[in-house]
Amino acid sequence: MKNMKSGKQRKRINPFTAVMLAVLVLHSLSLILLVFWGAVSSFKTDYDFRFNTYGFPKEMTFSNFALVWENFGTSVRIGLDLVRFYIEDLFVNSLIYSLSAALVGTMSHAVMGYLTAKFPFKISKVLTAIVLTTMVLPIIGTLPSLLQVVTALGIYDTWIGIWFMNAGFLGMNFLIFQAAFKAIPADFGDAAKVDGAKNFSVFASIMLPLVMKTFSLLYLLSFIGLWNDYGTALIFLPSKPTIAIGLFYFNLARDGVMGAIPVKLAAAVMSLLPVLIIFALFHKKLLGNLSLGGIKG
Repeated sequence: MKNMKSGKQRKRINPFTAVMLAVLVLHSLSLILLVFWGAVSSFKTDYDFRFNTYGFPKEMTFSNFALVWENFGTSVRIGLDLVRFYIEDLFVNSLIYSLSAALVGTMSHAVMGYLTAKFPFKISKVLTAIVLTTMVLPIIGTLPSLLQVVTALGIYDTWIGIWFMNAGFLGMNFLIFQAAFKAIPADFGDAAKVDGAKNFSVFASIMLPLVMKTFSLLYLLSFIGLWNDYGTALIFLPSKPTIAIGLFYFNLARDGVMGAIPVKLAAAVMSLLPVLIIFALFHKKLLGNLSLGGIKG
């Protein structure tokens, strides 16, 4: 029996699967090695980096991180005043921006996915068709109109404006939530309604916890994307610069100590730390089994 099972497993690995697996492994290694090289090089002196670009540092130094902590920042004109934002201010703004906007965006996708999955009215099919259409057709040139809308509503350069912009349901996350909620047997909701639960209680107390692993995974991916996003914050939050904006301007330095590549790599490593910490804390839950259980008995 064991030989038969192993033979079946070997037959499943066809040439196409082997080629795709090799490509994915090489792509993953290229990304891991690049991050590893940047982290190692951030501990080098400028002289060591110039003559030992790809090797390990001959003498590790933490002075690059000290220079970044003391000098990393950006200045923003608010009204008539030029306000200086330091690295701790940028980190706070980035956390508020990424955590809150990711939560609003993921929750809005979850709500719309649940409504279209559990309430199969005609409008649900129309909304699903709209999502699929927007994913196929390229939509460009919406930035000026979006800027006019938030300005007219009086929410430009506010956290409410950012939440408003992220409270949509278009994209792949909507389809993922819709499929996840469809996989949940209707008996879960029916049993709760028999006990007197309303639709909102069924969603918040039963359905959402059942897809919490999917919710957490999509929330983390959204958080990472928003943490690295500097364009949206640069345009719609000019008075609240994030760490990505500070890193963008920090990278423009060409002269002096701050223009050294190891110092810039140290700034990149420091900006990456929150993402690494969050992933290290929750990777088991996020990478665990995403399948949904059924009703026993």
